[in-house]
Amino acid sequence: QKGKVSADLAGQQVDIALTTTGTRTGQRIQLRVVQESIQTRLEDLGLDKKLLARLTDLNMDGPGIILVAARGRYGQSSTLFSLLAKHDAFTQQVVTFEAKAASELPNVTQNEYGEPDQLLPILTRVMRQEPDVVLIDECKNADAAEKILDVAEEKPVILGVRASDSMTAMAKWVQTVGDPGKALKPLKAVVSQVLVRKLCPDCKEGYQPDPALLAKLNLTSENIRSLYRPPTGPRLDDKGRPLVDKDGNPIPCPTCRGTGYFGRTGVFELLEMTDEIRQMVGAGGSLAQIKAVCRKNDMQYLQQNALTKVIRGITSIPEVVRVTQAKKKA
Repeated sequence: QKGKVSADLAGQQVDIALTTTGTRTGQRIQLRVVQESIQTRLEDLGLDKKLLARLTDLNMDGPGIILVAARGRYGQSSTLFSLLAKHDAFTQQVVTFEAKAASELPNVTQNEYGEPDQLLPILTRVMRQEPDVVLIDECKNADAAEKILDVAEEKPVILGVRASDSMTAMAKWVQTVGDPGKALKPLKAVVSQVLVRKLCPDCKEGYQPDPALLAKLNLTSENIRSLYRPPTGPRLDDKGRPLVDKDGNPIPCPTCRGTGYFGRTGVFELLEMTDEIRQMVGAGGSLAQIKAVCRKNDMQYLQQNALTKVIRGITSIPEVVRVTQAKKKA
């Protein structure tokens, strides 16, 4: 048998998948933490104040498309639904189109389309009812993309894309549409994200970082006196002695159970579309040229945003390296 339960672990709600199987010695049960439960408050996802304010403004700024990019199980649903929740579902008709509904949304009309080729007919039928705000979890074919472009001329559209960063997401959308000019005309922004584990607040350990490593990460060593990491030794009591049980075994941190991490938070980058970027993409500009324009517009990339969380003691350098390497392989 299979099932799912939600549990409150140290003040955070998590989803747990349960599987039971019969054996010769009795029932065997497996519990697996699937993910933190889907969040629907943009303020709780880990965006810094400046990025939060700008993304909120773009989200509420009338018709057009916002692409939300992430790899699988990296928090994309939370960001999609959090952007949608900023729109008042009690005064507006808010609809979603999902292959399979990930979570129940209050006062939102959720449509399941199943297979990618079924998105267009369901989208066409529901749009006759003139909804005010539209969320689509993913679009994989040109016909559905053409319809989405029509919708975005008059309504806000929040669209998911499976991609590791904003540039890749924009390229995938252009490829799906087949025409850069048409694809980018209604595009307001691309927000992409990864998730990093947060250091345990009760046992994280401060240390003096290596100046060579800071230089490699483009961090200024003069302004950084200490960073944090998981503990490198056993927990100590008030007298500096290792905490052990009656059998002499080390007693792990009760919050993180000795892992050094507890919970996750988002790391984000926001690519705002400008006429200059649209013209450059339409003219076949290189990735280096597009990135140069983005840097000129003060765009902060995923790794840069992650390192700000390292400096604030939220996560560690090894954790940033882990998700960055995973991104390169994606």
